[in-house]
Amino acid sequence: MIKIHSLILCLCFSLSITLLTACQDKNKADLEAHQAYAFATSQNAKTGAIFLTFKNNSDQDQRLVSALSDSAEITEIHQNLIDPDDGMMMMRKIKSLDLPANEKVMLEPTGYHIMLIKLTEPLKKGDKISVTLGFENYPDITVPVSVVAPGKIPKFHGDHVH
Repeated sequence: MIKIHSLILCLCFSLSITLLTACQDKNKADLEAHQAYAFATSQNAKTGAIFLTFKNNSDQDQRLVSALSDSAEITEIHQNLIDPDDGMMMMRKIKSLDLPANEKVMLEPTGYHIMLIKLTEPLKKGDKISVTLGFENYPDITVPVSVVAPGKIPKFHGDHVH
């Protein structure tokens, strides 16, 4: 009788651990957007940019298809690249950005970014703005964005700038 009781306790414990692990995994979003920042702009600047990190924790590819921010009249997804003809850096609007399954994609000053066009007001160091990101097959995500000193890549602790 004691052996059966011990076996039942062992099974219950194993089931509890399995359920706890499953719950922890469920708490992790399939798609994360975090560590978002924008550089402060001058008083007369008409444009700015948002940089952030995506982490696609799912087994399904995702695609960023839109961005919207109250900080600008127009918000677009852009890519910086080198012009093969003259070697100059150029920027272009893109329709979407692929976010491969189980991978991290970084939006950074020398690559992809969210372009803010016709700023509603200058971006000031220390301010917080936000951007709402739209995806092809995933709910929108609204992300807080820290405004940092121009040209200074911030250090993050979690999603907080140091």
